[in-house]
Amino acid sequence: MALHLEHRLVVPAGAAPALAADGAPAGEEGASQGAAEGEAPAEGAAEPSGPPASASLPETLLSQLGQAITDDAGVTALEALEAAAAAKAGAASEPAKKRAKGASMPVDVDMVLQVHERLLEALNATHFLAILRSSAAASRAGIVTPVLAREVELRLWRWASAADTMRPLADGPRLPATWVTLGRVLQQMAHSDIPTLHVIEALVRQLCRVTDEVPADDAQLKKPLQAIFQRLEFEPQLVQTLARMIGFPEDEANAATEDRAKPEPIEVHERARRAIMELICGFRNLRAKLLPHDAAGELQPAPKSPGQDRRRILASPTPQKAAKTQEFPTMSLGDLDGASVASALTRRSAGRMSWGARSASVRSRSPPPPMMDDLESLRHSYVVDPESASAISEMGD
Repeated sequence: MALHLEHRLVVPAGAAPALAADGAPAGEEGASQGAAEGEAPAEGAAEPSGPPASASLPETLLSQLGQAITDDAGVTALEALEAAAAAKAGAASEPAKKRAKGASMPVDVDMVLQVHERLLEALNATHFLAILRSSAAASRAGIVTPVLAREVELRLWRWASAADTMRPLADGPRLPATWVTLGRVLQQMAHSDIPTLHVIEALVRQLCRVTDEVPADDAQLKKPLQAIFQRLEFEPQLVQTLARMIGFPEDEANAATEDRAKPEPIEVHERARRAIMELICGFRNLRAKLLPHDAAGELQPAPKSPGQDRRRILASPTPQKAAKTQEFPTMSLGDLDGASVASALTRRSAGRMSWGARSASVRSRSPPPPMMDDLESLRHSYVVDPESASAISEMGD
């Protein structure tokens, strides 16, 4: 809510600046005093690292919190914990005679992980609400960038990995739950105002973390992939990235070898590769780009009703069609007799009378068709064959 209000109440770029007590524009008083005292910025000096004028209060707070998490002191502490975790993992295989006292994992490490997770979600919310700004230039003037979100993401994964070794939980490792959290953050990034390249880079990092135990379920693995594929199905960057993971088709591989060097493959776990192959079958563009034509049929998901064949259902005649085909059997001139002619005349007369009744209804504007004599209509239908016409005339006489 605070982010929403800050983006709604931001001052447009063309609005008049606020005035100070003396009537001068706010922010110019300090500049005028500095100019009067002869202070000038040194040549080649770095620009101030403070937030720009158009940055909102939530963006400033999030940026300061992110910088505090990713500063040198935090990195030093994390590296010490990772070294202690590696030493503890090595001590399990071959015990040391005497180990020096090293760093210890904080008791509230789970709270540290929650702070990283909430910060990532807040950064994504900031990017998602950037469209509410007054202009496109102002929406990118803030200091909250995808680079900061990437650093926080890397710190979160490293903290969770070290915490599982130094202070494991009785319920199980933290990495599977952390992977699910980062997958949800990845889905938020796909629907935020973030460049496609940063989203694909986050996808690659997420898939490279997949192991036999992380994530715990294949459904959790496919959920973020499904969202990314639906959002970026027609992006060439996504197609190239997936091709580097699962392998190029034979025709595209030959073309790439002839024209330019083949891109370096991205090594991912077999679980991730299998999940990608299964999901690609549900997207027409990705299937056409990445899967060979002969292998696409083998990877198609099973139909909901395996016992039913749609082609057979459509080809089988309906009861109305079957009755219609059996109503008028084909006969030759040799089978023509008085009884068959009488039955045919009766059916034709009934159908013609019903058609005339419909045409002569109140709602119809067209006159009813002219009524012909039964024998005359039958003679007219067989006028092509002189022998049939003569036979019918003799029967009428």
